Amino acid sequence: MSLVRVKDRKIVKNTKTGALLNIDKQAIDDYKAKKAALSGVRQNKQDINILWEKVGEIDQIKSDIAEIKNLLVRIAAK
Repeated sequence: MSLVRVKDRKIVKNTKTGALLNIDKQAIDDYKAKKAALSGVRQNKQDINILWEKVGEIDQIKSDIAEIKNLLVRIAAK
């Protein structure tokens, strides 16, 4: 494998495959950090959606309990 530097850039080209390779360690580290941060944001959005689903379920349970309570009060009043 032979690598040739591309002009004044921090990139080399593999002459056999034509692949361009980034050799800028700081740019690679920055990219990885940004990717990790975005992954965390996606996970947070999924977690928030799950919480909203649970809130909806809790609201439905509260409504069901209130309905049962009203029925019990009407039965006890007879």
